[in-house]
Amino acid sequence: MRSNKMSRTEPNFDDETLVAFLDGDLPPSQRTAIESKLREDQQLQQRLQRLQSTWDMLLELPESEPSPHLTQSTIALVTVDLEKGEQSFRWWPFPRHLLMLMVIALLVSGLGAITGYALSYAQRLRLVKQLPAIVEFRVLQHIDSWDWLEMLTQIEYLHEAAEYLQTTGEGSAPVVIGKEPLPSEPSGRWKWMQSLDAQATARLHANVEDFRRLSVHRQEQLYDIADRLLADPQREELLAAARSYAVLLDTEGTKREQAIKQMSPTERVAEIEQIIARNLLIKYADEMSPADRNALLDWIERMRRKPDMPFAFDPYQLIIDELVQDPQVSLITTEDIDQLLTQLSPFPAELFRKLPSEYEQRAIIIRWILTLTQQGDRPKLPATEVLMNKFQQLPRQDQDLLELLPEEEVQEYLQQMLGVRSNLNGDS
Repeated sequence: MRSNKMSRTEPNFDDETLVAFLDGDLPPSQRTAIESKLREDQQLQQRLQRLQSTWDMLLELPESEPSPHLTQSTIALVTVDLEKGEQSFRWWPFPRHLLMLMVIALLVSGLGAITGYALSYAQRLRLVKQLPAIVEFRVLQHIDSWDWLEMLTQIEYLHEAAEYLQTTGEGSAPVVIGKEPLPSEPSGRWKWMQSLDAQATARLHANVEDFRRLSVHRQEQLYDIADRLLADPQREELLAAARSYAVLLDTEGTKREQAIKQMSPTERVAEIEQIIARNLLIKYADEMSPADRNALLDWIERMRRKPDMPFAFDPYQLIIDELVQDPQVSLITTEDIDQLLTQLSPFPAELFRKLPSEYEQRAIIIRWILTLTQQGDRPKLPATEVLMNKFQQLPRQDQDLLELLPEEEVQEYLQQMLGVRSNLNGDS
């Protein structure tokens, strides 16, 4: 039972009194006082409209049969109110002993007109308790168990990957509803809901619409997770992990998310770690340490000088062309890839080894090489573009002959030709 008391000295009405007024649960004296105040108090009219709007929204949730636990909790609440004494229910239009009989009747049957107020109160209590799951629905919809939520907090670099994806615009985090977090105690949620602006209220409406499409079983799952989240001392850490996880899934798409949910917990963790590794390695291409950049450049030079590697004026494109090939036929072997990984610092090397296949490793190396070309870190070869232009100016039969020679001899030959021409121009 609600304890709705109105000050006898000042015509101020708390939210619970106004809700009782909307329900038609107030005694005539209080109802008359509110109606009189409404005629002249525009602020009170607005408060009443907000409360009505709030309940209209929440009452759109699908109804379900009250569970035994809900009935018991409702009875307990009514009993506690009874124990508060006569002052807690002065407005109740029935004698105390008759109200006790109503509680007994509720215990016996749980049905009948005399339980109307108790069930109405239980319904409102249920809706307020559901609010945590509705407010965080965009985050919790990706969480299918409390155990999985706890496992997310143990996945390394989860937040770093989510932040990167948000920075690039590839992934987006669910929008937070309200400027302040939802209060843990149900008693504080009324004022929180009234503090929402129009945009936040619209988001809450949208959450309600999507939430009601879920099965009853799934709704109950989210209720349980949300309740445990509110009570957990690590609430912020758990919620942050769930938000970062939502960002990752946003980049993967609905079908991929469904496939991930079908995996065992161990497989799922491995899959998330692969997604994290892939994105952080792409990010690392733009912020590579000098040591790792030099290691990559040295590796490119060694690959370029392999005995079976063909001649090319652009060694970057040559290495990229070989990395695109199947590892079974590529001149850059699996051992060559492993050699590069051993030369990298621990952080990127660890991420590389979490990728599911060599194909993905090769794709990341290509991304790194392309980034180097954009940054102007090409190998310091003598006048590469000039030599290429000179080579293309030669007769076709000379080009064919030069392609049979080692790269170093071709470069030396072209440099000599350019040197002679330079001297001639100087003499003239």
